Amino acid sequence: MKHAVIISILIALFPGFLFSQGDRDDYLLGLARISEGRYQEADANLTDAISKNQNRNEYYLKRAECRYELGDYSGALNDLKNIDNKDIGSLLAARCYARTGNTEQCLAYLEKHLRSVYKLPESVLLLDPAFTGLENLSQWRSLWRNEWYTDDERFLAEVTYLIRKKNYLDALEQLSQGAEAASPGHALLALRAEAFFGLGNLNNCITDLTAAIEKNGTIPSYFNRRAEAYNRQGKYLKAVQDYSRSLQLDPDQFDIYYARAKAYKAMDDLNSACDDMEFLVRYYPDSEKFLYDAGRMDYLNKSYINALKHLNSLLKISTDSAGYFQARGETYLATNIYRYAAMDFSMALDLDPYNSECYLKKGLARFHLGDTKGACSDWNKARQYGSAEAVSLLSRYCK
Repeated sequence: MKHAVIISILIALFPGFLFSQGDRDDYLLGLARISEGRYQEADANLTDAISKNQNRNEYYLKRAECRYELGDYSGALNDLKNIDNKDIGSLLAARCYARTGNTEQCLAYLEKHLRSVYKLPESVLLLDPAFTGLENLSQWRSLWRNEWYTDDERFLAEVTYLIRKKNYLDALEQLSQGAEAASPGHALLALRAEAFFGLGNLNNCITDLTAAIEKNGTIPSYFNRRAEAYNRQGKYLKAVQDYSRSLQLDPDQFDIYYARAKAYKAMDDLNSACDDMEFLVRYYPDSEKFLYDAGRMDYLNKSYINALKHLNSLLKISTDSAGYFQARGETYLATNIYRYAAMDFSMALDLDPYNSECYLKKGLARFHLGDTKGACSDWNKARQYGSAEAVSLLSRYCK
């Protein structure tokens, strides 16, 4: 008991004392900050990554994207010059030149993008805010007189639009009518799977994605969508396997680590779930969602010290949620730190005064502290708000 209290106090005072963040990857830190829109921090992280490895094209590309968002167009263009594959950064270069008023270079790089395998659909490019105002220029109209897209590409773009609008039946009809013209391949199969997924036809979705993966097993999104379909069927092991294959192809997908953690939890592999949540907290130390879920998974896994670490960090960020205090109170209760548990349940009840579970567990904490009268008062409240367990405890200890 005494040892547990000492550890708890250490965690409260020094949340990071058990876990060093020095092993975090600068590139992944940069990606995490980009996802939060914290571009200045992301730029600094990516600069650190580049200083350690100057031969990674993706580092320069991501920093260029940051600098574009920050309005540092010359800095973004300088980063793009360091990328070996010029096609991959051509659209961003076109956007930078558009923002600086260099129409000639903008259109030259946009044409380069349209000639590349990375080209985005026409509708996306025409609505790109960077190119607003160019549509009235003769050079712009001249560029778009060319046929940049094949019939197959236009067909797939039309079906994609229908799916995004949730017109799944229309999409399936188009796919059935245009299958021959579109030369059915993995992309068409994946689109049909999306329509089936939207309609809740999970078996057909999985069948089409399996066929798409057999034709091209290098696209992470195919595995991600099939994993989600497996999840909905309760086939968590298959979902985990697909999420893992996706992460092997692209290890930078933070959302997929989260999805995999939930799938691990559903199949009662709490060790693996906790590992994925620990990874996420490492790169999102201010995320309430990740800290809370990490704390709860550690609690379920009986890793109480880890749970307290995450929940203490969470409550340093926000004290507005009864659930946060209740989660930490339950963790203290599990470690026999009853005084702290009672305090947290009281804080939770200040925010949610009709919570029968909190009254029940606050009563348990007070009972273990020797305060039987206080415990009975709490259990009476719990009974009033619908707790059947409180009725049993009252009959045993509060006669």
